[in-house]
Amino acid sequence: MTSALKTSEDPVTERKKLYITERQIPALFEALIAGLMNNEPDDHLDFIIESLNEMKKEKIPLRWDTFIEMHDKKKN
Repeated sequence: MTSALKTSEDPVTERKKLYITERQIPALFEALIAGLMNNEPDDHLDFIIESLNEMKKEKIPLRWDTFIEMHDKKKN
Protein backbone atom coordinates (compact mmCIF):
# COMPACT_ATOMS: atom_id res chain seq x y z
CA MET A 1 0.00 0.00 0.00
CA THR A 2 1.39 3.42 -0.94
CA SER A 3 0.80 6.58 0.97
CA ALA A 4 -1.19 9.38 -0.68
CA LEU A 5 0.89 11.92 1.20
CA LYS A 6 3.81 13.46 -0.61
CA THR A 7 7.17 13.46 1.08
CA SER A 8 9.56 16.37 1.37
CA GLU A 9 11.55 14.68 -1.38
CA ASP A 10 8.82 15.49 -3.90
CA PRO A 11 10.42 17.79 -6.53
CA VAL A 12 7.28 19.91 -6.88
CA THR A 13 7.11 20.53 -3.15
CA GLU A 14 10.81 21.30 -2.98
CA ARG A 15 10.50 23.75 -5.89
CA LYS A 16 7.61 25.53 -4.17
CA LYS A 17 9.54 25.77 -0.91
CA LEU A 18 12.51 27.18 -2.77
CA TYR A 19 10.27 29.70 -4.55
CA ILE A 20 8.81 31.17 -1.35
CA THR A 21 12.14 31.07 0.47
CA GLU A 22 14.10 32.83 -2.28
CA ARG A 23 11.48 35.58 -2.46
CA GLN A 24 11.35 35.98 1.34
CA ILE A 25 7.58 35.54 1.35
CA PRO A 26 7.32 34.29 4.95
CA ALA A 27 9.42 37.25 6.12
CA LEU A 28 7.25 39.62 4.07
CA PHE A 29 4.11 38.38 5.81
CA GLU A 30 5.84 38.62 9.19
CA ALA A 31 6.76 42.26 8.47
CA LEU A 32 3.23 43.08 7.31
CA ILE A 33 1.69 41.54 10.42
CA ALA A 34 4.14 43.41 12.65
CA GLY A 35 3.24 46.67 10.87
CA LEU A 36 -0.48 46.00 11.21
CA MET A 37 -0.17 45.15 14.90
CA ASN A 38 1.91 48.23 15.64
CA ASN A 39 -0.15 50.72 13.62
CA GLU A 40 -3.67 49.26 13.98
CA PRO A 41 -4.90 51.04 10.83
CA ASP A 42 -8.64 51.54 10.30
CA ASP A 43 -8.31 50.16 6.79
CA HIS A 44 -5.95 47.21 6.90
CA LEU A 45 -6.13 46.58 3.15
CA ASP A 46 -5.11 50.14 2.28
CA PHE A 47 -2.27 49.85 4.79
CA ILE A 48 -0.98 46.66 3.13
CA ILE A 49 -1.35 48.01 -0.41
CA GLU A 50 0.29 51.35 0.38
CA SER A 51 3.09 49.65 2.32
CA LEU A 52 3.92 47.24 -0.47
CA ASN A 53 3.73 49.96 -3.12
CA GLU A 54 6.09 52.20 -1.15
CA MET A 55 8.47 49.33 -0.46
CA LYS A 56 8.64 48.51 -4.16
CA LYS A 57 8.91 52.14 -5.29
CA GLU A 58 11.60 53.11 -2.79
CA LYS A 59 13.36 49.72 -2.96
CA ILE A 60 13.24 49.41 0.82
CA PRO A 61 14.99 46.28 2.10
CA LEU A 62 12.83 43.75 3.91
CA ARG A 63 13.23 43.37 7.67
CA TRP A 64 10.74 42.26 10.29
CA ASP A 65 10.10 45.91 11.26
CA THR A 66 10.10 47.42 7.75
CA PHE A 67 6.48 48.55 7.91
CA ILE A 68 6.72 49.76 11.50
CA GLU A 69 9.62 52.08 10.66
CA MET A 70 8.05 53.13 7.37
CA HIS A 71 4.86 54.33 9.02
CA ASP A 72 6.61 55.79 12.07
CA LYS A 73 8.59 58.04 9.69
CA LYS A 74 5.34 59.22 8.12
CA LYS A 75 3.96 60.20 11.53
CA ASN A 76 6.96 62.47 12.26
